[in-house]
Amino acid sequence: MINNKGQTLVIFAVFLPLLLIIMATVIDVSLMYYEKNKLDNINLMVIEYGIDHLEENDLEIKLKELIKENDKEIKMDNITINDNKITIIISKSTKSTFGKIIGIENYKITSKYIGIINKEKKEIKKG
Repeated sequence: MINNKGQTLVIFAVFLPLLLIIMATVIDVSLMYYEKNKLDNINLMVIEYGIDHLEENDLEIKLKELIKENDKEIKMDNITINDNKITIIISKSTKSTFGKIIGIENYKITSKYIGIINKEKKEIKKG
């Protein structure tokens, strides 16, 4: 019989770094999706407020304040207010935790929602 103890150790040593890289990638992508979900929730809350207060004059300023109150790291890309329609696009750059190993320093996350009042009914859709 042949002794297989050394073969198992070699296989373990070869696949351990691969397993660690896969686990780190899963953790990094999960954190990115968590931040995306937070950004979507903030955008949804702000657009609901905007639709309820469309008649106000300084609505765009209030929407920007509301966004900054919830997350100071959000960069506003675009807020468009028409007669019965509001479009909000916000983005945020989050630092990579384990992506630095392969050269990814930051993830850019973007959220776009469109709110429309159609025949006295609110419609909010992801853009």
